[in-house]
Amino acid sequence: MLNMTAENYVELAFEAAGILDDDDALEAAAAYDRRHLAYTGAARKHLVALEGKPSSTRLAFSATEVCRHVIRNRFVPPVQLTTVEAIAAKTKSRKKRVRWTLEASIWSPRKVWGNSRDFLETTEAMRAMFDVDWDVAVRSHELAWYIVKCHNDPSTWRDLDRNGTHDEVDEVREVLWQHHRMLYGAHEYYSTLYSEVETTAGEPDVYNTSFKGFMAWVEKSRLISKKNHHGEFETIWAIVNAVDRITAAEDQFNSKASLNRQEFMQCLVRCAIAVYVKLGTIGDVSDAVGRFMLSDILPNLPKRALQNSNAFRKRFCYIEATSRVLERHAASLTSLYHTYADASQLHMSKIERAAAAAKPGCLNDEEQMSVGEWLTFCEHVGLVVNKPAQPPGQLSLLQAKLIFVWSRIRTAHDLTSSSEVKLRHLTPVDFLEALVRLSMTLSLPTDMELDEAGAKDAGEFLLAMQASSPKGYQTFLSSHRPKHTDPDGSDYEDHGEVMPVWRRVEHTIHLIVRTVEHNMTATAASDLHEAGVDGELEASETAKFLKRRSQGVELSRYEASLGNVNFGEALENAANKSMLTIAALKIQMMCRLRKAKRRINERKADKLIAEAKQLAEAEQQLECAGGPEP
Repeated sequence: MLNMTAENYVELAFEAAGILDDDDALEAAAAYDRRHLAYTGAARKHLVALEGKPSSTRLAFSATEVCRHVIRNRFVPPVQLTTVEAIAAKTKSRKKRVRWTLEASIWSPRKVWGNSRDFLETTEAMRAMFDVDWDVAVRSHELAWYIVKCHNDPSTWRDLDRNGTHDEVDEVREVLWQHHRMLYGAHEYYSTLYSEVETTAGEPDVYNTSFKGFMAWVEKSRLISKKNHHGEFETIWAIVNAVDRITAAEDQFNSKASLNRQEFMQCLVRCAIAVYVKLGTIGDVSDAVGRFMLSDILPNLPKRALQNSNAFRKRFCYIEATSRVLERHAASLTSLYHTYADASQLHMSKIERAAAAAKPGCLNDEEQMSVGEWLTFCEHVGLVVNKPAQPPGQLSLLQAKLIFVWSRIRTAHDLTSSSEVKLRHLTPVDFLEALVRLSMTLSLPTDMELDEAGAKDAGEFLLAMQASSPKGYQTFLSSHRPKHTDPDGSDYEDHGEVMPVWRRVEHTIHLIVRTVEHNMTATAASDLHEAGVDGELEASETAKFLKRRSQGVELSRYEASLGNVNFGEALENAANKSMLTIAALKIQMMCRLRKAKRRINERKADKLIAEAKQLAEAEQQLECAGGPEP
């Protein structure tokens, strides 16, 4: 259209006028034009804004979404059908379902704007981060030279070039790379487990391992023995955690009171040398590191330190049913994300924000969600409760932190603030994964229980139950908590879990949306017909909710429509119906099994009869031919 000449355009316009000769068709065309102008105008604005700020993840995601509207806009000509034709079309024709693909799903921005430029945490992405970390680690506190000294006899290493290239250092690097997922998993787990220290106000440090976390890792790995006391590992901590004058400038975000990724690498190598090389068990340092990782670290790491985020994504996120649910609620989830991605700046003026952004080493990002903002979101919607006087929430603080850590796609191409900011925040798509992970940890009602209680959705059910039956609610949390233990969900179905993940996601979203809608104003909790209480969140609604909760206003969980429901009776009736349903299914399966066995036996009998007939016919033919030849 843009390259069309004036003559061709006029000719095309006359053709269109000939086709659109009735008012309905002209109205449909005008509607298409209006949509096209609106969509292209919005797309142009977003793309211009993105050119001015190309590093903005928020603008990139918004531009992608707006351009998708332009692509999907279609002119639909009106079709007039008679009553008989309409009935025939309704009964015979079926709407062709668009084939679902991951590339066209709600997860698609991850491949375009995500850290790894892929749906998964790729080997290339992890290798980039590993190489950046190792490059600093091997030069810090003369680790390379320490490896060479421990690998060679004292009579020979004194003659070696201190600044030269040594094969053993490269071999240690490759051994660590073979176990890089275990290495980073252990570091992240113990950093999160002991994350009482905050990087800034409200931001727990889940990226660096404290001394307490390091010594807990040493003890859990059973490294302490008669020959290696606590002091040996405390010395390793002190050596590695000290500021290194060679790498201090480039390793600018290194915390002075904890171990970052490259420092944890150094500790692993030095611990392996202390356990095996210095005691004379193994003379080769790279062999000692490999033995240390497989024999001491791997058997003693908890499942949470060995979880596989890619396996979880393939199993629960990147499936059609989950994607459809998230797409249905995309508007509400987008409002929640952008509101809470700016939650840490709520009480700061523009001047204070500018000063914080200009501060050296600042890792804040107003457009992406930090761990503190994620925890604020979980606390505000009532899933995490940190108040001693109140009963615990559905989620522990540690679980919420781990969900944040596991939902990121990790990589780092350098040690700049840009790479570190991306590594420490959730993108909008990472936030969706965090919600899926969240749903896999919550106690949620089944559809049968919702029917028995007369609840429209899980949000209405749970909020009303909390208000009218607090003790019953706590019992419900215990009895309905998911029983799988693997963080990546590999054993989800093995424990008899019958609720599919997409249904869990929908229940979780309904709970969050209802909580926000009925707490955004002082009257929304009691007035079900208040403006805005429609099951879909807008930015203004989530902003009101955030403001009220930040001011200390407690959650109101009362649902008038279920005020008279006996939840204990409803749960018991649902359990009885579920048992009857299971029994009926078992009987049905047994009947089918018997029929199948009967058919198999009949087929076997028919086969034997056929074989007997063939044998009799063969014998008869031989007799007619005068018997077998001698």
